[in-house]
Amino acid sequence: MVGKIYYDKKSHFAHRPDSICSIYKGIITDWHLEWQSLFHNTEVMFPEKGLRADVLLKNGTVIEFQHSDISFDEIKKRENGYKRMIWMFDCTSVDKDRFTFRNEFYYWDYPKRNWLFFTKPAFFQFYENLILQFREIEIMQSENKGGYRMPVLKGKIWKKLTKQEFINECILLDNLKVKDFQICQNINISI
Repeated sequence: MVGKIYYDKKSHFAHRPDSICSIYKGIITDWHLEWQSLFHNTEVMFPEKGLRADVLLKNGTVIEFQHSDISFDEIKKRENGYKRMIWMFDCTSVDKDRFTFRNEFYYWDYPKRNWLFFTKPAFFQFYENLILQFREIEIMQSENKGGYRMPVLKGKIWKKLTKQEFINECILLDNLKVKDFQICQNINISI
């Protein structure tokens, strides 16, 4: 391999065009690396599927940590390839003025729309110690003061977890080989 320097990517080795290196596609964030550091079995290759899992638990569940936008096709590829998986989306850098909590609903102005095409259980980390799971997600249109219509996610809060509660559940799956992820629920999505 030949070393290359990219201005918008981490210094790294050149890869063949059919490589599935995640660094090849962009920088892995500190948030992503911090989550992965909590687990033993990371960056697990599934060459027959053209995938590499962020974390593979002993019961066969994959955890994918997602900071950046991801295409609809890539979401479907991962969900169909892994079968048993959960998502953790990084919302810690979202401008806090862009979301509000009212009653039991959460409203997010200008959400990362492609994040909402998941069909597997998904969690959204908004603060260091606040992770939410939604159900009854819908994309609404709202008009701002200038008359511009903007997309707004409306989600009913289903689970509110601390980071430690999420980690504890993963430890049960990994160390005790518990079959099911107890905090996961199916989610209804309408876009």
